[in-house]
Amino acid sequence: MLESSVAGIRRRLPEAVAQLESELGVDLERFARGLREQAGVGRLDALAEDAAMRERVARAAEGRPELGRVPPAPELDELRAIYGAAAAPGG
Repeated sequence: MLESSVAGIRRRLPEAVAQLESELGVDLERFARGLREQAGVGRLDALAEDAAMRERVARAAEGRPELGRVPPAPELDELRAIYGAAAAPGG
């Protein structure tokens, strides 16, 4: 999820992400992918196989208050795209 979430934030705030990456000296998506690989976990396969579950998860996420930390909070379509990317093989 972290890798897909970073990509989503990058689409919304590319300059802020670029500045953070410059200050940290890392590519955030590559770093997130490395964490996932080191943890030995895969993608969210259950979401890839079950569109209804992916929709339920996106709708549940839509109401989370912490999404307001990156104003404006993402809309349902953006959350669907983030969860879809997290579930996509090799994505």
